Amino acid sequence: MPTAGHARNARLFGIAHNTLTALKELVPARFQATVVAEQVQTTLTQTQAAVVNPMTHSLQRSLSASFASLEARTGAAASPEGSADLVAVSQACAHVSRYYFSLFGAGQLQSYLKSLCSFTVRSFLSSACMVKPCGQLQRAALAKDMQVVETLLSSLDSDFQTRIRYEASVFASFRKLIFATNVESLDMDELTNVIPLHLLLAYLVHQLPSAVPSLPTFAGTAPQQYLETVLLPLWDEEPKALEAFKASIASLSDKHNLDATESPMVAFIVAQTS
Repeated sequence: MPTAGHARNARLFGIAHNTLTALKELVPARFQATVVAEQVQTTLTQTQAAVVNPMTHSLQRSLSASFASLEARTGAAASPEGSADLVAVSQACAHVSRYYFSLFGAGQLQSYLKSLCSFTVRSFLSSACMVKPCGQLQRAALAKDMQVVETLLSSLDSDFQTRIRYEASVFASFRKLIFATNVESLDMDELTNVIPLHLLLAYLVHQLPSAVPSLPTFAGTAPQQYLETVLLPLWDEEPKALEAFKASIASLSDKHNLDATESPMVAFIVAQTS
């Protein structure tokens, strides 16, 4: 439970937050550079970060750890409650939100919680798209975990669907992939209107037969390293990074003789990476 020191830190955060807001709103524009100097802004911003970051970063590490074993834990039948470690992190988020974040002023943590929610969705979906094999049992487990993630996000911000509208829409569309009994029947071009291309390609590549290796295996890296160095940065939509990613899939396709005439899914992968 929070200590008296946490309550004091929350007040210090509020002072820094309100001071910075007041300076920007009340000081005339012509005096901004003099009064709201860079050093002043930096000091007030760092004060806020020093209070909040230890909590949000701790939750991020716990989330990353729960997502890291996603592939291994979806090999068995889905638990009615979702994966145990993810459920535990969800409960921790709810506890921190109720007893720690609630001590801050209304709206003061909005930008921090938005970043945390965005990180949660991006990390989960990036981990989910690497599950191989991804048969009926695995998809059922992922669907349960998606419910847990939604509960987790709601505990952090009841209005998360509005705050992170983009990630929320991707999350909803990704569910279509999970529930699709036949991925070949889906309109891939329609999905690319919402789901980032790198995420869709990664998911589809991991639906290929077991003879075709996973992307981390083909790249010769551990799944967690591949997640952190390749998939997560691709959310920033850097053109060069996306081209390099597509080139790696094209190389995999060539090495394992993927033929566009095999199926609509393979045709889409080849067309998008050639």
